[in-house]
Amino acid sequence: MNCDLHGIIKALWVVITVTGVGGAALAAEPAPDYLAQGQKKYQAKDYQGALADFDLAVNAAPKGAEAYYWRGVTKIDLKLAKSAITDFDQAIRLKKNYTDAYFERAYAKSEAQDYQGALKDLDKVIALKPDHVNAYNERGWVKLQLGAQRGALGDADKAIALKPDWATPYRVRGDAKNKLQDFNGAIADWQKAIQLDAAFAKILNPEIDKAQAALKTQAYAGKCAGELITTKGYVINWTEWGERYGIANPFLIISGPEYQGEDGKTSYYGLYNFPHLKDAGEVRLTGCVPQQRSPYRGLKYFSELYEAQPLAEKAAPAP
Repeated sequence: MNCDLHGIIKALWVVITVTGVGGAALAAEPAPDYLAQGQKKYQAKDYQGALADFDLAVNAAPKGAEAYYWRGVTKIDLKLAKSAITDFDQAIRLKKNYTDAYFERAYAKSEAQDYQGALKDLDKVIALKPDHVNAYNERGWVKLQLGAQRGALGDADKAIALKPDWATPYRVRGDAKNKLQDFNGAIADWQKAIQLDAAFAKILNPEIDKAQAALKTQAYAGKCAGELITTKGYVINWTEWGERYGIANPFLIISGPEYQGEDGKTSYYGLYNFPHLKDAGEVRLTGCVPQQRSPYRGLKYFSELYEAQPLAEKAAPAP
């Protein structure tokens, strides 16, 4: 997640933790002064000073889960994600079902690009606390990194239902819709995120522009479908490449001057989905994509747009 989005999530969660369970836990810790001092420094964004105090708290009470937890939180802000994970591991060992530690460990694993590990921790957080809005939002973002766009949509929907005035889940849901070629939906969600938090405008306005351009391409792709053309002189054999990249039905990619866009400038690839090479000749187009895309990217875009089925997994040979 880019630093802006991840930072927004973390800032909100730290405020909740400091004012909620963190405050209640201080009285039970053997080294409350060090913890209190560290928390104050953390809130003042003196992360190095906070780290020093949390080190003292850990040394004074090595079985105090809260000290490890707060040291881990501080290390995330100091870009020490892997070391932070170690602290959260210890906090969880010392305190069973430590929801906050599972959440922060998931965050640290995301920073370390261990998305599968982050997903597992977020599943645990939601199992422990089914209304944990931050966990749904973060899990949605993690699923995006894993290519599970529809799963990301579901988590973003849940986060929005729990907290409809929070901008960040709209950003996540917009990203998921954009990946699924639902450009209108993505634009609507991104605009909502900006409406709720103007800080998102700098990040999302360029994405909105791209999505609006993609809508025009998408409309042209459908418009040229069914057009009768000749493939002579313009055929690229895509069968082998289609199989290589997991596209079930091969395509002919046909390029030529007859595929100019409505502006008279943008050239397009016409795509014809065919079961056999002998079908080359006069064909009706299935759709088209801009030539600014490479042939492979064009094919991938087209396949996603029209939900082409991937190749079935080949059965393993019998032993």
